Amino acid sequence: MEGQTSLRLSTLYPGYFAVVMATGILSVVSDYVEWLLLSKALFVVSIVLYVFLLVLYGMRIVGFSHAVRADMFDPLRVFGYFTFVAATDILATRLGLSKFVWLVIVLGVIAFIAWCGLLYFIFAMLLFENDKPVEHSVNGSWLITTVATQSLSIVCAIIATHLSILTEPLLFAAYVFWSFGILLYLIFIVLIVYRFFFRPVHREDLTPPYWINMGAMAITAVAGARLAQPGTTTHFLTAVHPFVVAFTVTMWAWGTWWIPLLVIMGLWKYHALKDFRTYDPSLWSIIFPLGMYATSLDLMSSIPGLHFLIHAVKSFVVIALGGWCLVSLAWAVSDLRKVKFF
Repeated sequence: MEGQTSLRLSTLYPGYFAVVMATGILSVVSDYVEWLLLSKALFVVSIVLYVFLLVLYGMRIVGFSHAVRADMFDPLRVFGYFTFVAATDILATRLGLSKFVWLVIVLGVIAFIAWCGLLYFIFAMLLFENDKPVEHSVNGSWLITTVATQSLSIVCAIIATHLSILTEPLLFAAYVFWSFGILLYLIFIVLIVYRFFFRPVHREDLTPPYWINMGAMAITAVAGARLAQPGTTTHFLTAVHPFVVAFTVTMWAWGTWWIPLLVIMGLWKYHALKDFRTYDPSLWSIIFPLGMYATSLDLMSSIPGLHFLIHAVKSFVVIALGGWCLVSLAWAVSDLRKVKFF
């Protein structure tokens, strides 16, 4: 048993904080649609998972530093660590709904420090260390950089509503993160589309993190909608308001376009569900985009002329919750099988 535990720690998936992202965003959107008991329950689960994963990754850093180093220099795996940034910010977002302002600030600062360290390290690594061609380097996990960046934009906007003395600089920072996240997306999506359409694609290449193609645009729409809210007013945001609204809708439309294509890709890869108990931790990268898309619909419905979007929110929440339950069940069964219960 000890040897099995060591093996699982040494090979721990770098993007496992996606489970906190998925659970946390479902807690947020459940609060928006006033499913308050469910929201609180999911919030508690997300906190437990966050602490549990912090312990696991801490143990991995101490006991398997060679494996962590290998991840950090692998372009297919290193971007998964950005899930820590996004998960931290999503917990901060949920805490913002409960008015725990100082906890929101603390988590936001932690996420920002981690974001800076990861972003500059990864870009330096790709510049100086990576010699793999694009088709062997890029995958959907690269877009978690956009998700992490937009999550910082959202947290800045939340803090700005509580700290009136810093409202203008915080909202400007929120706009900067929002626009920079878009630029990162545009850079990486070009490489991903090139990989899809101009290089051979095999079933094993289409991993669940490609759903971040849509999820990154959903969180971009959420961050943009927050900046465009009527109560979010500074001289600067008033000047750029039409641009923010127009680009937010454009990004949401692009993310929406991806949904049918991602479903088609999934059907092509998993044309027959032979084993419902098969579990892959990267499956959480499907649940988070679905929950974030529901959140984007809710916030965008506050934009004048888009109120009709509110009617689709609960449907997507139910879809995301159903997916969360299925993946959770697969995770539980997978772990039970490994300890010889099945």
